[in-house]
Amino acid sequence: MTVRLSEPRWPEIDSVLLDRVEVFRSGKLVWSSSIENPSVGVLVGAEPSETPSAVWVREHQGGSGGYTTTSVFHTAAPGQFTPAVVLSDGYFEGDTWVQRDLIYRYWITSGAGSPVPELVGRWTEDHVSFSSPSDTAPRRAGPDRTTLDGILRTIRSTEPNATGSEQMLSGSLHGFLDLVYAGQAEEAWRFLDECLAAGLEKLLTSGAVSDLPRSREALRDMLQRQMARSRFHPELLELNGGSIAPPDR
Repeated sequence: MTVRLSEPRWPEIDSVLLDRVEVFRSGKLVWSSSIENPSVGVLVGAEPSETPSAVWVREHQGGSGGYTTTSVFHTAAPGQFTPAVVLSDGYFEGDTWVQRDLIYRYWITSGAGSPVPELVGRWTEDHVSFSSPSDTAPRRAGPDRTTLDGILRTIRSTEPNATGSEQMLSGSLHGFLDLVYAGQAEEAWRFLDECLAAGLEKLLTSGAVSDLPRSREALRDMLQRQMARSRFHPELLELNGGSIAPPDR
């Protein structure tokens, strides 16, 4: 199998022309498509061999949304050549699939400040399986204490008003969600309490951001509702031992 990427020959004629991706098998063109910002790679699957088990072609639609489409083709699949699996909004690191969760885009914060937490999955013969606490597959590491302390320092040095709200909320949400998506939900809720004590609670009570609740408990409820809207909510529950609710106090 050969995959060829090519650019439009005369891009100045039409600025919306897309790159061309062509897949050949035994020298015969079997699939082609016009794609935005394409990239290509190979997968070896659960049992590595000299011959890659699959080839992936990724399209990145650009913009602040971070939307992507990845088509995976089996190299030995018989019959008509079509993508065996189509994945959205993620990328391969070797044979590890990193799934970005875009449910938080433009929620409370702007696109640039929105958190995009990630789950880690493993490519098998024909699908991606996500890691669980008992899985030996790679897992996304949560932010370390140095990173979290840096977020807290930023919150303490920022005025809890409409101007500073983006910076305060962005840091708090990034740290909190990155911990939850790394299977550290209890640590995530403790970190949120630290953010509230560092100044986030003053932002809530100030009313400077109309979309924000005014109390700690209401903020916790809001976060739980948003996480429940994610299509990866079952994976989040499994990753965190069955619950992502705040620990009993």
